[in-house]
Amino acid sequence: MDQFENKGGSGKKIFLKLTAPDPGNGKRSWQILQQGNFVVITGRSPSALVFAVADFLNRAGFYVLSWDCVALPDSKRLLVEKNLERNGKMTFGKTRLVDGIRIGKNSPLRKEFRKYLQMNYAVQDARDDDSIYASYRGINEVHNCYWYLLPSRYAKLHPEYYTLARDGKRSWAHTDHLCFSNHEVRRIVTENLIKRIAEHRKGKAPYPVYYNFSQNDCGRNFCYCANCQKLIKKYDGETGLLLEFINTVAAGVGKVYPDVKIGTEAYVNTEVPPEKIKPGANVIIRFCDLFSKSDCRIPLEEQSERLRLVTGWARLCHGPAIWDYLNFSKAVSPETAINTLKPNLLLFKKLAYGNILLENGYHFDRPQNFIMLQFFLARQLLKDPDQDVEKLTGIFMRSYYKQCAKEIKQFYSLLHTRLQKKSPHGRDGFSAKIP
Repeated sequence: MDQFENKGGSGKKIFLKLTAPDPGNGKRSWQILQQGNFVVITGRSPSALVFAVADFLNRAGFYVLSWDCVALPDSKRLLVEKNLERNGKMTFGKTRLVDGIRIGKNSPLRKEFRKYLQMNYAVQDARDDDSIYASYRGINEVHNCYWYLLPSRYAKLHPEYYTLARDGKRSWAHTDHLCFSNHEVRRIVTENLIKRIAEHRKGKAPYPVYYNFSQNDCGRNFCYCANCQKLIKKYDGETGLLLEFINTVAAGVGKVYPDVKIGTEAYVNTEVPPEKIKPGANVIIRFCDLFSKSDCRIPLEEQSERLRLVTGWARLCHGPAIWDYLNFSKAVSPETAINTLKPNLLLFKKLAYGNILLENGYHFDRPQNFIMLQFFLARQLLKDPDQDVEKLTGIFMRSYYKQCAKEIKQFYSLLHTRLQKKSPHGRDGFSAKIP
């Protein structure tokens, strides 16, 4: 147990305590408890202890806004709430924010950037991940179906393993797929996946328990062979064809490794939940709310078709996941998805989505408006979407922009007023009120 005491001798003593994980609360839970002159901060795992310290500092008014900026309370002192008793836990089982920021391994900013992520609940040791989404990320996380059936190895002798295009030719371009109805394809993919799992289990624990098989990016339609088309017709869409394939592979893997989950994406031509087939017990679906189809400036609950999809997958799956895009398909202006963060995350919480990935467009042609504020709010709300966004925004404005805060607030309000006029829904979902 480590002890930290305020200077002066009469202040409160702060203890940090790492306890064995409590199966009932999970490895990412923590407790902050004041007892007389003592404050005890307990984490169920090393990551949880870091999150607990961050939570305690946030409650005292300290925030890490970016890797080069912190917010301090007006008193500049660490003030402990009276009779403080706080039991904290990450709202979602797994969270990730794709920000597009690239910082090299040897960059002097790298340590500061990691601290920034840790203090905003974004860095977790793999050994502390007890969610069903604990996964191996040493290979492509998505768009990886060829990895399990390499065209360079199989295509020459077995072109029938790959997509039959409309023109009647087999194709294995990067935008094509496998012939998902082919029984040999299913057998080989299953065997190759089992081999990969076996290789991983020769190494050190913790072992991966979540593996993803995903259709290729920017893909064309699935295979036009007679068997694939028969299954597409049977299930009223290509989603059913992919899901039958995934269920078959997952069932084969489950016989050897019952603890392993197999994931796939509901993406582009497979985003509609099927009515005639359900995911297997060890299958996890991640719905991709595409920015080319969804307006990330407007809450999903106000987009009837997108709401139907996100709700449909939640009802169909146990432990559904979501890839929610916070970037734009066109060079529209202004660009910001700040107002949709809280309502969308509250919706995901309500629908029991456990794995949340938010993708921002920082690395696109230009950064979005107030992108650093959006990163800060996203990471805070991924921890707890019930937080006060206006309060967090005010803290960010005062400390990040300092002497310019007043003018920046005015611009921020103007931006949202302009966005109201551009909204295809004819309403303003943004709050221009900043404390």
